[in-house]
Amino acid sequence: GNAIKFTGNGDVQVIVKVLDNGDQLACRFEVKDNGIGIPPSAQEKIFQNFSQADSSTTRKFGGSGLGLAICKGLVDKMGGEIGVTSEPGKGSTFFFEIPCSKAQQQVEVSTNKMDNAKELAQNHPLHILVAEDNQTNMEIIRNYLEGFGYNLLLASNGVEAVEMVNEHPVDLIFMDCMMPIMDGYEATKAIKSKKDRDVFIVALTASAMKEDKDRCAAVGMQYFLSKPIKKSALLDFMVAYTSGSSLNLLDQGSAAAAEREATVEGIDVGDVISSLVEEYEEDMDIAQRALYNFKNSLQQQFDELDQALSGRSMDELYSVAHTLKSNYAYLHLYPLANICEKLEQMGRGSEVSIEEALELVSTLKSTTIDILPDLELAIDRSVLEMAGLMRSAYQ
Repeated sequence: GNAIKFTGNGDVQVIVKVLDNGDQLACRFEVKDNGIGIPPSAQEKIFQNFSQADSSTTRKFGGSGLGLAICKGLVDKMGGEIGVTSEPGKGSTFFFEIPCSKAQQQVEVSTNKMDNAKELAQNHPLHILVAEDNQTNMEIIRNYLEGFGYNLLLASNGVEAVEMVNEHPVDLIFMDCMMPIMDGYEATKAIKSKKDRDVFIVALTASAMKEDKDRCAAVGMQYFLSKPIKKSALLDFMVAYTSGSSLNLLDQGSAAAAEREATVEGIDVGDVISSLVEEYEEDMDIAQRALYNFKNSLQQQFDELDQALSGRSMDELYSVAHTLKSNYAYLHLYPLANICEKLEQMGRGSEVSIEEALELVSTLKSTTIDILPDLELAIDRSVLEMAGLMRSAYQ
């Protein structure tokens, strides 16, 4: 951005190199321009907070003087080096290098059921509808099902779901229970009321208590998948469904005890990343997109929590906490998902301690703000490493 801003006439180049020094690799990124350049006396301070090469550039070009300082902080955390070579009037080259390790072994390309998943749509063509209002949930389940080879119909609320079933052939529906305008329960009743339809409906819910299962069964849902939706669980269902196996909604379990009992004090970014890699494997970019979507909506959801508590709106508290719970769980931040579950339960209750709820929200906010930068950096790095491993496996 700076290269373009400070280059009135000329060109900007982005150069990427791999530096191989035996056992150690490094990725070098350069941004080269022929713009106004930077005098030697200013080249050191431009990586400091709120600093620019010349104060007059702030008036002419704008900017806070934070961009390069943030870049330096990120590169330092990855054990890299950042710098600049420049000459006034001739242009600048900004660069950074990030150390990487050579893979000790290639990724084995297996022939297990994950590989066979891509043949599901070919062998068992289906018309599938996904009804989900949460962007993160929708993107993850859409990526998985499209990875199995299916084209999908998408709805963001129950009214849209009912309309799509009326207008298109649909064999299978993944139905979120909590949606605006019309929830999944009402949509299911409307769809099932038509006697000429034979549609299998799978509930998507972050609530796996017996009463929730009973409510799903009562409106005609035949199965449910607990959020966060895991690829292995979705694939197991699809294999069972397409093979005609018996499926019983009430047989499904809930979150593991370790996840339910996780505490904020126990969050370790290294452990979270290991868990995410184990879960998503070559699909770590899905976790990356889930984090970006989560970040984009986070401030609004925090504001909605504050508004719900200040207005003592328990329905709103339940709704926002419910959404946040599944978002945290997708990122394997189970201690924060557990805080959201407590807030969710408060929203369901008749008596609520506002002081206790405010304390929970405060902990949720502060812990999230503390951990997200390191988590984002670690996820981005894992995606790059996984991409390199996958390339080496197919060479």
